Formats: sequence, structure tokens, C-alpha cells
Amino acid sequence: MLCTFRGEFGQKIDAKGRVSIPAQIRKVLDAGDPDRESGDDPNLIIVFGDTTSKCIFGYSQQAMQDVEAKIHAMKAGPRKKLLSKVFLTRSWETRVDSTGRIVLPKALRDRLELGESGDLTFAGTGERFEIWNSVTYEAENDIELDDIEGFEEGMDMAELLDMDL
Repeated sequence: MLCTFRGEFGQKIDAKGRVSIPAQIRKVLDAGDPDRESGDDPNLIIVFGDTTSKCIFGYSQQAMQDVEAKIHAMKAGPRKKLLSKVFLTRSWETRVDSTGRIVLPKALRDRLELGESGDLTFAGTGERFEIWNSVTYEAENDIELDDIEGFEEGMDMAELLDMDL
């Protein structure tokens, strides 16, 4: 069973790249790594190959296995090659330590354009979570309601859930 990443969390990252993974996200990582040895800390896969996005993505072991299965099932060709590069080649597997932290490599900190801010935002999006430079997250994550098909002013947002059924 795939657990869901939910919520939005601000975190500090220190000069050495150490950052605490929010507790709610760690719980999902823990549940999504059932094959590890008892007492071991959960694994985490960071995907940074999507250069069209200004964030990087975090996956549990189980969620990444689902992605890998989809890629492996594809016919050889440019799409499979692209997705293999994005999700497999440009990814990094690490383990959350016993204090709930990881050390984000400098290349990934640079990819997020952290500069001196040291502020990250973790945003749950279901089967994965996003890690953003907090300044970029605030600037990039407004949703234009006029762009949402079926949206009408004053409607209950839950109505949009049933529109594609």
C-alpha cells in the first residue's frame, strides 16, 4: 500500500547541507520502506533530473519501485531513455539518519539556488514530495483559478474531484 505525502513544511538547512526531514514525511518514508532491516532508518530517493522544475523530488523506496516498474515496462525509445535519465540516472539514494536528517549534497543545494538563504520548503504532493528553495516556492506556487477547467467562483473545491469521472 502506497502512503501519501501531505503538508507543507519550512525547514532550515545549515552550511554543511544538513536538513531535518519533517516528521510527517519521515513517517511516510518509514512506511514506504518495508524491506529494510528492523531498526534501520528509512531510505529516501531524491530525483533531480527534471530540469523543467525548480524543485527536486523525494520518493519512498516503494514509490520509486512503482516508477521504476513503469519505466522498465516501456518499449525502448526516446521516451524510455528520457525517463530513465530523469528518474534513474539523475537520482540519489540516501538514508535518513537516526536524528531525522540528511545531508543534501552541494550540487543539489546549488540546483535549488539556495545561496545564503538556508530556507527550504517541503511540500507533499501524494506519491512524492517536493523540496524547494523557500523563496522560489512562494513565488512559483500560486494557482491561477481561471486556468482550472470547471472552476466557478464560489464553488466548493471538492466538486472538482468528481469532474473527470
